[in-house]
Amino acid sequence: MLTGRDLEAAVTREVAGTGVQVLGEPMMRNTAAAIAAAAVYFRARGGDPAFAVMPADHAIDDAPAFRPISSARSRSPSASPCW
Repeated sequence: MLTGRDLEAAVTREVAGTGVQVLGEPMMRNTAAAIAAAAVYFRARGGDPAFAVMPADHAIDDAPAFRPISSARSRSPSASPCW
C-alpha cells in the first residue's frame, strides 16, 4: 500500500498481520506519480504484479466480500499488464 509518508506509521498499524506492505510516498506528487511509483516498485520486485488504485479514503467493511474482487487479476485474462 502506498500512502503519504505522514500516514505510513498509522496505516502500518492498521494493516498489521495482513501481509500488506506499506510504503510511504517520499514526497507528494499527486495521484499519477504515486501510481507510477507503485508500478515501478512492484515491477522491480519481479513476477507478474497487479495492484488496485483507490485514490481516496476507503473503508472496506466486508473484507471477505472484497477479497474475490481484489484477486480478480488471477482469474481475468483481460487484466494484463499495460507496459
